[in-house]
Amino acid sequence: MPAPIEPTLFARVMSLPEGPREDLLEFLGGSTVDDDSLEKLIDNFACQSDPKQNQALEAR
Repeated sequence: MPAPIEPTLFARVMSLPEGPREDLLEFLGGSTVDDDSLEKLIDNFACQSDPKQNQALEAR
C-alpha cells in the first residue's frame, strides 16, 4: 500500500484550480509517486494555470 500524501503537499494539491486538481488527483489515484516527484508535479500544474507562479519558481 502506498504511503499517504504528506499533509502540506495535499493542501497544495487542493489549492490548485479545479481542472488541474482533478487531473492530478486522478493521476495520483492510479500511480505511486514519492513526495519529491509530487512536489514537482504540483509546481508544473501550478505553472500551467498561473504564469505568475512560474516566475516565482524560476526565482528560487
